[in-house]
Amino acid sequence: MRRALLGVLIGWGISLSAHAAPAPFLWEVRSGDGTHYLLGSVHLLPESAHPLPAALEAAYRAADTVIFESDLAALEAPELQRTLLVAARGRGLRSELPAPLYARVGVRATQLGMTVSVCDPYTAWFCAMTLELAAFREQGFDAARGIDQHFFERALADDKDLAWLETPTAHLQVFTRMGEALGAEYLRATLDDEQNPDEQPAALFAAWQRGDDRFVEKLVTRTRQ
Repeated sequence: MRRALLGVLIGWGISLSAHAAPAPFLWEVRSGDGTHYLLGSVHLLPESAHPLPAALEAAYRAADTVIFESDLAALEAPELQRTLLVAARGRGLRSELPAPLYARVGVRATQLGMTVSVCDPYTAWFCAMTLELAAFREQGFDAARGIDQHFFERALADDKDLAWLETPTAHLQVFTRMGEALGAEYLRATLDDEQNPDEQPAALFAAWQRGDDRFVEKLVTRTRQ
């Protein structure tokens, strides 16, 4: 369930022919006289990931338009954050979860240096996001260093055209429209992932660095099951 690390950043265009470029999960796509780039992005990165591979910077410089998964500025806006927090408050986590799963939340929260009751006011899906992000941050991964944020800030400063695949509201509705049963399963899967070496931040980052598409495909397949 490590969606916090993996994302999508797409260069504008329709693929008629494509080949891998010399950077992790970067493809050059040609359609007629146009050249476009498709990049498998990483939402959170450690400081050691920078500077980014030269091929990523070259693709960015060549792009007139940069298309992100969603509007990063709007996602961070206070209004949308308030909407998220309102949606995240449910009946209370203890009422929403079976006792064994609730106990696992407390154990994991303690391991991350958080209070046992940190998730009590919130829904299961929000608790899953909270614990997952805390685990990444504990190991030095930060959204401020992620590829999305890096190129978003660059594109704003360079006055490039920006677009995104889905609105911030639609992006958040993936979580806010979860029912209690699905939210509990999402939380359970997040806790289970903590026991899987392949799901650890360092393993995911290493797979991205070496362009290991089979590793990522295996994780995606497991998530869909």
